[in-house]
Amino acid sequence: MASSRVLNSPAADPAAVNTRLTGRTGMALILDPLGGAVADVGAQQTAFPHRSAFATAQIYASATAASEAEVTHSVAEVVAGLAHQGIGGGYVNYIDPDLPDWPTAYYGPNLERLRSLAHDYDPDQVFGFPQAPTQQT
Repeated sequence: MASSRVLNSPAADPAAVNTRLTGRTGMALILDPLGGAVADVGAQQTAFPHRSAFATAQIYASATAASEAEVTHSVAEVVAGLAHQGIGGGYVNYIDPDLPDWPTAYYGPNLERLRSLAHDYDPDQVFGFPQAPTQQT
């Protein structure tokens, strides 16, 4: 199971982030720093709107067929807890079918432009997927 969040700045309370993971066996939070060349491109020049963010957070947890529901719930708790701490947004390459408000989380202010482009260039949704910009919530 996996999901993501985007840190617009360093976590205001890193200990609280750590506490969210305490006791969750098999779960990891991986931070990918941004900045540098990522920030050299404007937020509306590509589909990726998080150009000025500090980092992306990948939340990973291993599951078996027997533990899948429990692990999915645990990942969702961490994702929601991070959002409660002001760590929102999401990285579209870490698709989470249960991410709340995924259109805004993944595409931000680029959503309507991406929908328009998809309508013009992919009217048959050949490149569509459940959380593509063309999908409605």
